[in-house]
Amino acid sequence: MRNVGGNCASGLLTLSLDPEHDTSRDMRQIATTFGADPRFWIVGSGSKNDIRALMHRFNVTSSRGNRQYDDIHTTFVYMIDKHGHIVKTMMASTNLPADLFAELQRTWNKLNV
Repeated sequence: MRNVGGNCASGLLTLSLDPEHDTSRDMRQIATTFGADPRFWIVGSGSKNDIRALMHRFNVTSSRGNRQYDDIHTTFVYMIDKHGHIVKTMMASTNLPADLFAELQRTWNKLNV
C-alpha cells in the first residue's frame, strides 16, 4: 500500500478500491477536495492485488458498474485499535457522521475514565 496523503498514528485512512483508475494524484486531489489534514486523515492506494487482498480481509465486495470497472462496492467504516484489531464496524449510511462521532466520543470517554 502507498500512503499518498500523509502520516498519522491515529485518525482516518481512506483507500482507493480501484487502483487501476485512481492514481496517487487522484487520491491527493480527493484529500484536497475534502480538506484532509494529513496529520489525521491520510489517503492511499496500492497494487490491484494488494487492494483485492485488503477488500477480502474486510469483506468488501464490488461489481462492475456502468463505467465498466468495479465502481459499485460495499462501504464500511472500521474502528481499529493500536494493535490492529477491529473493535467496531459501521456500515456507511446517511447517519454515519452522527454514529461515528458518538462512537468516537464513547471510546474517548472510556479511555479517559
